Amino acid sequence: MSQTESAAKQSQQDVAQDLADYKFGWADRDDQYSFTSQRGLTRGTVEEISALKDEPEWMRDLRLRSYDAFLRRPMPNWGSDLSGIDF
Repeated sequence: MSQTESAAKQSQQDVAQDLADYKFGWADRDDQYSFTSQRGLTRGTVEEISALKDEPEWMRDLRLRSYDAFLRRPMPNWGSDLSGIDF
């Protein structure tokens, strides 16, 4: 193995180790979350998150109207088959 190849391999190993150690702070640790929701999105989840963020009533209402509009929209029938998605 040439010196250039060896240096490149060492550099790749250093980068992999840095990422594994979260040297640059890119990690989101699970134990730091103050809120953990159930799977999926419901009106209750939207209301709970809004309450935790201490949002004004108009913001919560806007989010709930947006959630209702999302539920009313049909699944697209073009492109890939999305029927397996369980929102």
